[in-house]
Amino acid sequence: MSEHPLRVGLVGANAERSWAKVAHVPALRTLPEFTLTAVATRRLASAEVAAQAFGAMEAYDDFHQLVRSNNVDIVTVCVRVPFHLDVVMAALEAGKHVMCEWPLGRDIGEAKKMAEAARTAGVRTCIGLQGRMALAAQRAREMLSTGAIGRPLTASIYVPNTHGGPRVPAYLAYLMDPANGATMTTITGGHNIDLAQFVLGPVRELAAWGTIMFPDVELVDPPGHVRRETPDRLLIQILHENGCVTGLEIAGNRPPGSLFTFHIVGTEGEITLTGDQPVTMHTDLNQAISSFPARSYAKSQPLSRQKPFRGRRLMSQNSTARLDGTFARAHEPRPISTMRWNSLGWCAR
Repeated sequence: MSEHPLRVGLVGANAERSWAKVAHVPALRTLPEFTLTAVATRRLASAEVAAQAFGAMEAYDDFHQLVRSNNVDIVTVCVRVPFHLDVVMAALEAGKHVMCEWPLGRDIGEAKKMAEAARTAGVRTCIGLQGRMALAAQRAREMLSTGAIGRPLTASIYVPNTHGGPRVPAYLAYLMDPANGATMTTITGGHNIDLAQFVLGPVRELAAWGTIMFPDVELVDPPGHVRRETPDRLLIQILHENGCVTGLEIAGNRPPGSLFTFHIVGTEGEITLTGDQPVTMHTDLNQAISSFPARSYAKSQPLSRQKPFRGRRLMSQNSTARLDGTFARAHEPRPISTMRWNSLGWCAR
């Protein structure tokens, strides 16, 4: 472990409404190996507010200044997907380590460009596919590896999404345009496919169907209208290398409080994961500990009561989001139709 904490600069650190606020800043505050030193937003005034709220000593309205700061070791990219490429490339050119949110880029071309730049720069990089770091997911994976429920046969994942309906906040209008690379398919689909393969193993084949249930969308605050050009409901079938078949449903326009569920059926038992958030998975894990036909379940300690992971390695050894690895698993976006799985695999340093 380094004698001094690694210094983090957050790009996209809005103090009022941002993924940095709800996920990155709380995590950094629990890890003594890291310290937040700089933030950047599009306006200096909001950057200064964020710096004060998050405890950073530097505030910028130009991310180029942040990545060149001598007080930043790691650049965390929390801006919208269309802006990932410019920020990541600038950080790599400055010789900084990079943590970028998922999806890495708008398309496979951008992902390859960043992966190649990371190899050339020789720095540490990672992508925010954090579902696999949920303790419940890691416990389920461990149980499967030890044969706790026998051989996995089938699995079902239900992901309710409060967005995707006929009325959405105006700041989310950019999600309706597939050219931005930030859609239910790429974001929610990508996160949960990664979770499925983390728990159940690599994907051999994948078929997906997408539908647009609400094509005409009313924007709220400020009011307006936009045409939805991306699916608001997804049905995905996954064949894993071990023969297990997973059905994944991502449903938009679900009411708040709808539960995420991940149910695995094996030859000798079942595992059920439930929670209110499919990505961060703050869940209770119900473990099937008996063989059929009896189904006796023992509830484990809720994740919210367990201690958070600490240490520089933010993800497991095989994770796609870690500080001791490089950009990985950049999946090529395709039209939603029956298709074979396609990935770049690991991009080695």
